[in-house]
Amino acid sequence: MRIYFVVAVVFGLAMVGRALSLAQPDPFAAGSGSAGTGAASGSAPTPSASDPAVAEPARPSPACEQITKQICSAQDSGLLLKSAAYVVIAVLLLTLIRVWWDKRGTGTAGVRFVATLLPAALGAGVLSYLDPTRGQDLKCCLASAIFKNEILFQDSALARGAVLGLLPAAALFVIFAIVLKVLRG
Repeated sequence: MRIYFVVAVVFGLAMVGRALSLAQPDPFAAGSGSAGTGAASGSAPTPSASDPAVAEPARPSPACEQITKQICSAQDSGLLLKSAAYVVIAVLLLTLIRVWWDKRGTGTAGVRFVATLLPAALGAGVLSYLDPTRGQDLKCCLASAIFKNEILFQDSALARGAVLGLLPAAALFVIFAIVLKVLRG
């Protein structure tokens, strides 16, 4: 029954994150930055009234005009560093909680391990998925059809959360647990 609850919580967080990412305005939308216009909304672009045969591509908003390949490459490196920071913080915090819980002596060792491993991995995965510190440049890179190829897992935030957050956090937590066990002797 607990596993269903964990799956439901993870799925709920993923849906909330997806809704938040869809609610962000399209930086490449034409006009005053209104969301829902342009290619990202899923609708086909409408031809201009003056020349119906030639459709003009959407112009980037003024905030995204400075985007270059170098900026997007730097944003990708920053995204990887932020994901690594989320992993390290989550693992260290939950490792400290596990050490405290081990000293208290309540519950079995397996329960203490799993009850701290899951929140560490899920927390790092959710933070990598949502990326709450995402800057305007990264949003512009992801919205650009030209430069989004510079970003790792550009089209799948869920894969980014799993590969850059959940899996490394689980592996690092297990490594920390083994090191602590060896040090305790």
